[in-house]
Amino acid sequence: GACIEHAPDTRVYCVDPFTMLGSPSQEAYHKRITKGLTGTFFQFIQHANELGYYNQIIPLATTSSVAETAIPGGCRLAFVDARHDYQGVSTDTQLVIPKIKPGGILALHDAGVYDGVDQHIEQDLKHDPRLSLTKQVNSIVAFRKIGE
Repeated sequence: GACIEHAPDTRVYCVDPFTMLGSPSQEAYHKRITKGLTGTFFQFIQHANELGYYNQIIPLATTSSVAETAIPGGCRLAFVDARHDYQGVSTDTQLVIPKIKPGGILALHDAGVYDGVDQHIEQDLKHDPRLSLTKQVNSIVAFRKIGE
């Protein structure tokens, strides 16, 4: 909505395999809330249409390592809601940080919820010379990319 209102030429790259993978408890939760669906791509597109955002998004139904080459540099915001293990979230953020322009924001979901996300934030992101911790609100933590 903010893109439509303030920057109508902006596109939002949505990278997700849409496969509902995770731990056994996460997969059980996903199946319960999606009534047994094993993927959510078509529902994502349907919701984007219903909400009027379809023309602003570029959905990439794959992993970040595959989609990385399709995403241009100069992003103003990267919101990472990755796998929740240390390696998964670390891989995703290391792929996207170079794409963020100086002054842009890297935001992560599930801080304080999953050990792997917290480990990556504490061991890596808080010590990354390219980033400055901006704020944490509930389970979302934001870093600003320092000018280069």
